[in-house]
Amino acid sequence: MAIKNAESAIRKKNEIQRLRMISVAKSMSLRSLQVPEQIDLQALLAYQAYLFNIRNMGSRNDADIYTGLYNLAKQKGSDKIKTYTGFDNPVRSIVFVPGRNEVFTSDSYGKVMKLDLGSKENIFRIIFSGSEAYDVLAVSPKADWLACGGANSNIKMVPVAGNDPGYELRGHSGRIKSLVFSYDGKFLYSAALDGKVLKWDLSARTSIDLSTDMMQITSIDLSTTNRYFAGISDQGKALVWNPEQTSEKFRIESSGKRIMSIKFKPDQERIAVGYDDGMVELWDIPSRIKLSEFRAHTSEVNEIRFNPGSPQLATASIDGTIKLWDTDDLTSPPVSFKDNGGPVVAFEFTPDGQMILSANSGNQPRITGRPSYAESLAADGCSYVTRNFTPVEWLAYVGKDITYEKTCPESDYKIRIREVR
Repeated sequence: MAIKNAESAIRKKNEIQRLRMISVAKSMSLRSLQVPEQIDLQALLAYQAYLFNIRNMGSRNDADIYTGLYNLAKQKGSDKIKTYTGFDNPVRSIVFVPGRNEVFTSDSYGKVMKLDLGSKENIFRIIFSGSEAYDVLAVSPKADWLACGGANSNIKMVPVAGNDPGYELRGHSGRIKSLVFSYDGKFLYSAALDGKVLKWDLSARTSIDLSTDMMQITSIDLSTTNRYFAGISDQGKALVWNPEQTSEKFRIESSGKRIMSIKFKPDQERIAVGYDDGMVELWDIPSRIKLSEFRAHTSEVNEIRFNPGSPQLATASIDGTIKLWDTDDLTSPPVSFKDNGGPVVAFEFTPDGQMILSANSGNQPRITGRPSYAESLAADGCSYVTRNFTPVEWLAYVGKDITYEKTCPESDYKIRIREVR
C-alpha cells in the first residue's frame, strides 16, 4: 500500500510539473509578442515556448504557441505563410482537386483559374474566362471535370482532363448555391435559390428532383457515405434527410436565429451547423443528438470546414476572422487569424490537412495560405535564432528552478553572437 501511495504521489508531482511547464510555455509565447524591437529575444521566446509545449505533451492546437511562431514567421518572411496576389477581381470560390495540392478558384468577373501548390512559380493558370461570375465550384473525384455554378441557373461542366467537350446542365431556375459530386463521380448534386435539390446522372445528363416537401432547400452538403444530405432552407433552418429512407429525416432549428452554414465531418455521420449569431453546433446524425455547442464568432458563421487529416475545425465569419478549433477540446481557445484584409469569402484545407487557404473580399484581393499547426512554423525555428538565452534572460523569462538549456545548437545559427555570462 505504501508503495502504491508513493507511486501515486510521484505521478501527481510529475503531472503538476508537466502542466506548469505548459503554462510557462504559453506565457513565454505571449511575451514574445511584447518585445518586437528585440527580434533575437522574440525568436528565442517563441521557439523555446514551442519546445516546452511539445516536450510536455501540450495541445498541438494551442493558440498561444501558434500565435508566437506565426508572428515570428510573418516578420521573417517565412515561405510557410504564402500569399497569392495578382487577382484583378475578388475571389468567389476555392476548391481543391481530390487528393492533390492543386486548387481551382473563380473570381467575380467569370475567370476560373488553377494553381499547383507544389510549383515554385505560384502562378494561376486560366482555365477559362466567361461573361458571368461563378459562386461555387466542384471537382470530380478523378479530377477530370469541373462543375461551375452562379447567377445563371445553368451548371457549366468544364473538362479539365481528356478531350471531351464541355456542356451545360439545365434544370434550375435560380442562382446555384451548392454543387457536390458523389464519391464515385457518377452523379452531381446541386441546390439553388429556386429551392430545388437535383441529382444529375452525368452519363445521361438528366436529373431527378430530391427536394423534400418540408421546406425549400437552397444549399446542401453530402456525407462521405453518400447516405445523408444536410440542407439549409430559405428560412434559415436545416434539414437532414436520406432520399432512400423517408423515415430518416429531421430538422435543426433555433427560435429567433438563422442557420448560415452546414458541413459534414469527413468519414463520420456528424455535421457542424453555424448560426447568424456566431454559435456553432455539432450534431450526430443517426441519433439526432446535439453533441456540443460553442460561440465561435461575434457575428454570423458564414463558412465551416473540417480538417480532413486531423481533429480540427475551421470557422469563418463576416467579422473578418478565421478560427481553428480543436474538435477534441472545443473549450480551448482557438487559433485566430485577423489579418485577412477583409471579410473571408472562401476557404479550404488542403487535402493532406497541412495548410488552410483563404480568400478575402477586401480592396486588395488575395489568397493566403497558412499552416494548420504550429509544428510547420517551428520547423524553421533555429533558422530564426541568432543566439541562445543569457542566464539573466533565462531567469527573467523562464524561471530560476528550470534547468538552463540551449534553445538551438550554435551550429544552427544564421549569425553567431557570443553569449554574455
